[in-house]
Amino acid sequence: MERFNLEREIPQPTVCTKLGPSLMADRRISVKFSHDGLAQWLPNGKITAGPNQTLPLSSNEGFLTMRFDVALFIAALLATPTATVAVDIVNTSSPAVDIPDPGTVVDSIVVTDSLSVADVNCTIDITHPFVGDLVVEIESPVSTMVSLTSLSGSSESDVRVTFDANGNPFGATLLASGIGFHMQSQGPGELDDFSGEDSAGTWTLSVSDTISTNSGQLNEWTLALSDTTGGPVVPVHDVCDFAIQIFDDTTTQFDTTFASESGFASDCDSALPTDVWYTLEIPCDGVYTASTCGSNFDTVLSVWDGTAACPTLAHAPIGCDDDTCGLQSEVSWPATAGDVVFLQVGGVGAVGSGQLSISSTAVPANDACLTATPIASGETPFVTVCATSDGVAFTCEGDTFAPIDIWFIYTANCTGQLNVDTFGADFDTSLAAWPAGVCPSGGTPSSFCSNDATDPSGIPTTQSALVIDVLVGETILLQVGGGNAEAVGHGAIHLTCLDSTTPTFRRGDANQDALFDISDPVYTLDALFGSGGGSACFDAMDANDDGNNDVADVVFCLSALFVLSASQPPAPGPTRCGVDPTADSLDCDQYDCL
Repeated sequence: MERFNLEREIPQPTVCTKLGPSLMADRRISVKFSHDGLAQWLPNGKITAGPNQTLPLSSNEGFLTMRFDVALFIAALLATPTATVAVDIVNTSSPAVDIPDPGTVVDSIVVTDSLSVADVNCTIDITHPFVGDLVVEIESPVSTMVSLTSLSGSSESDVRVTFDANGNPFGATLLASGIGFHMQSQGPGELDDFSGEDSAGTWTLSVSDTISTNSGQLNEWTLALSDTTGGPVVPVHDVCDFAIQIFDDTTTQFDTTFASESGFASDCDSALPTDVWYTLEIPCDGVYTASTCGSNFDTVLSVWDGTAACPTLAHAPIGCDDDTCGLQSEVSWPATAGDVVFLQVGGVGAVGSGQLSISSTAVPANDACLTATPIASGETPFVTVCATSDGVAFTCEGDTFAPIDIWFIYTANCTGQLNVDTFGADFDTSLAAWPAGVCPSGGTPSSFCSNDATDPSGIPTTQSALVIDVLVGETILLQVGGGNAEAVGHGAIHLTCLDSTTPTFRRGDANQDALFDISDPVYTLDALFGSGGGSACFDAMDANDDGNNDVADVVFCLSALFVLSASQPPAPGPTRCGVDPTADSLDCDQYDCL
């Protein structure tokens, strides 16, 4: 008999319990498996997990068969004559196939078990550098179609998330959060549209890349189907190992009605709470507050350090609370950016539903114009998740709003053209430039602003870009915020000052058409071996930056264009104009980079 843990991938296409027909004639049982659990019966007929032992499973005719004490099983049935079942079917497909660029890849999962679908969760793992190109749809055996994500996410990379009708509202900034994060589908359609359908048949996932240039791969997807009409279902985050990821400044609905005791007692109550678990990564330094105020039962709330892993019984919580707002709970604690905590939400002698709210006093150091951060040319990462709006509104591309923003101050190191952009950010950005000296007041439109810009490859984005004529030593205030009054996220501001007397170019753009595509290695081959006769910018043709123009540049370009995760041309790169940071004998007599 082979022992499986939930932490391992189970090869069977269907996960269920297989019990003798005589025992299953009129009763079924809801079972919970845990990698560190001891089988024990609860009054509601569930088998749950205690510490230090696993439930043994064996392979038999495509099923996973649970081995247990028959006498204990019969005794439990007699003790709980009304026990019913929640049947769960979990299937995973790992095609690891390339997504045509452009085009569609289709993968299917055949479900052989028949149940009346009451809940569908779909976990997706897609590698792609530009999520805004993708449309991901799931179709049931009876042809009900739901769009999980459709041309959203702009230049955010990858889709790694669990789509769940009970998850967080859809947001482009969350697509790559990981399978521990549950998010609602974007639509059109929603996962609840599958309710009441028969699970048996072929379920199909289609991933379409609608725009050429960026390639990707469908790595894996998991389909989880549940029939909850027969009885209770243990929440997926009933144990810390499967804690659901949440974020600062959010409110998440929870329900502990069918949760179990995890065995972790807080130091504010010696009893074991019936609980569910969440995890939070701290985005900024500050004091954070978790609250269950407003829930409909007597709650207890504990916060545990999760930087290394889930807590053990030897750990003490960072903080805990039982009754701060009536019978509900609230915990505050100081935290540093990058910390990870686990939130244990439950009740002692009580179960019910409620809401878990996360808030903080954390704000970036450059949250206001008066505390703008000095930056130089190059790339500077930023986070606006904890920022606030200081009321400096500007009119840009027909919209007037005061975004949640942060501020930088830049002193030009050249006389010429300053290129500023936020390409690659994981949210809809806005960008405004103001004369330095006096912070601008609200309502004054900026002379230079951007909301939605086209990137150097010619692809429209929801990021921002500015081109500003500057004099050496000139100082500029840069306001970086969301493309609407609520948008926040992570990104980087890129500044390149193009001196009017210094040659600038895009490395890899051999034919100087401001694009990096197949025409560039073709141009290089023609220049080297055909009738092309050379280039006006040998630096641009030196794709691998080895100081030579040769066939190695052609090979490097082809790899960068068509091999997933291959190295891209070094600085200044194929998408931004810049000077050559490497001393070599190549020059650039003519290149129209402006």
